[in-house]
Amino acid sequence: SRIVSAAGALGLGLETGKSMAIGASVSVAEMRNKVTATLAKATVQADAVQVHAEWRASLYNVSLGLAGGGGAAISGSLTINTLESEVRASILDATVTATKGDIRVLALDTASAAALAGNVSVSVGGRVAGGMAFAVNRVADIVYAGVLRSSLSAAGDIVVRASFARPDDLPPGLDAQIAAMAVSGAAAFGSSEANIGFGGSAVLNWLANQITAEIGETAAGQDIVAGGDLLVQAEDRSTINSLAGAVALGLGMQGTGVAVGASL
Repeated sequence: SRIVSAAGALGLGLETGKSMAIGASVSVAEMRNKVTATLAKATVQADAVQVHAEWRASLYNVSLGLAGGGGAAISGSLTINTLESEVRASILDATVTATKGDIRVLALDTASAAALAGNVSVSVGGRVAGGMAFAVNRVADIVYAGVLRSSLSAAGDIVVRASFARPDDLPPGLDAQIAAMAVSGAAAFGSSEANIGFGGSAVLNWLANQITAEIGETAAGQDIVAGGDLLVQAEDRSTINSLAGAVALGLGMQGTGVAVGASL
């Protein structure tokens, strides 16, 4: 799955000293999926058996705001990404035999979200220019690999693995569960009095995942027998790449210039 979303706004105020330009953009993207692979209530015999559920999703979201002119210039941008998925691989109430190879139950999630929020405000003769940029990301996935109430026999290994991992098919910088950037710039100049420029940016990221791998609820006679290794593994190898920056300039011809920049 892939979502590409973009929003932009442009505000212009052309009358020197009296006009106001406002540019604001908001872009919201959500992805909520369920991927399931299940072998249930069956008797299976094969050289090797694999039950594999995998989700490779990408979400790209951009929000840009621009404002400029001869009066006050204010711009803002907000980008919000939400990923909530379930990836489940299961063997349930079954008897499974691999006569030559392995039995593998694998759940893999490499979903990723990328967000860019940016804005530029320029006031020529209007004394005030301001800009704020916000990028918000939340990833809350459930990854499950399990064998319940089943009998397994393999000549090779038995592997039950649930993994939340960074994507391996994206360029550097984007190869993370969350890649986020918020950048804001503002400049005010040309007024004979004090000029004020203020810029701020914030990036807020949340990872709240549940990763589970299990073999359980076996009854009498439901044996787990491996000729090789037995591995039950849950792993979270998620990463976050995040950057927030702000630049503000206030340039006075005769008065005072004030600049404020903030990032979180």
